[in-house]
Amino acid sequence: MIDAGVQLDWMYSPLEVLSRWPAQMPVHLLHSGRYDPRWGTRSIITSPVGTYRFTSAGKSEWIGDATAAPVTQWAHKPLHDLKHLIDATDGLLVGYLSYDLGRWIEPAARHANGARDERQHAVLEFGWCPGYLVHD
Repeated sequence: MIDAGVQLDWMYSPLEVLSRWPAQMPVHLLHSGRYDPRWGTRSIITSPVGTYRFTSAGKSEWIGDATAAPVTQWAHKPLHDLKHLIDATDGLLVGYLSYDLGRWIEPAARHANGARDERQHAVLEFGWCPGYLVHD
């Protein structure tokens, strides 16, 4: 559940806020994208202070200011480390779980003749966003 927060007195749309966002500042926009209020009521815009990433090489890492990291010790197990991060943070975690996470959960998916990971994308990645704006 998203906290209602403080009502702002300006009426920019999420896309207008995004167009005014400083270029040097990272941004996540979860945009409802629907014009009918029955189907799309809330959009969230936020800037992560850092990002947790679990790589396809099996390593957990924090990207960003190390002093802002809510977790300093990683077990290098994706779901364990993600739970540890969730327990240690307030605010939002915005990110994704990739399809390749299955290789780390299901032992049969890791056999020698399995699909090769040629792209080396992150298995999961979540930006920690202690502050955010909600458009309703």
